[in-house]
Amino acid sequence: MKAKIYKVKPYTNEIIRGKFNKIKDMRIKGMVDYPLGDLLIMIMMGVMSGLEKSEQIVIYAKNKKSLLSQVFGIKKIPSYITLDRILDMVDGEAVSE
Repeated sequence: MKAKIYKVKPYTNEIIRGKFNKIKDMRIKGMVDYPLGDLLIMIMMGVMSGLEKSEQIVIYAKNKKSLLSQVFGIKKIPSYITLDRILDMVDGEAVSE
């Protein structure tokens, strides 16, 4: 079976990452397995698809791994516990801007 090729505007990744890179990452440097931008992209895509729970977002991300890799360069999918920690830690107002 042939892998699906996703076509998006070439600057999509840069625009989205540029927005998320402005959000302060409160985690301890050197103890980070997943870049904050990667996690926020997965959360954003899941929420835009109507998902509400971190468990659902992780399943969605696993199903969209090819898209996440091709478009955003995301190689690893975290556990739902990691997403929950990020959601508890990140400033919601900063994300909504």
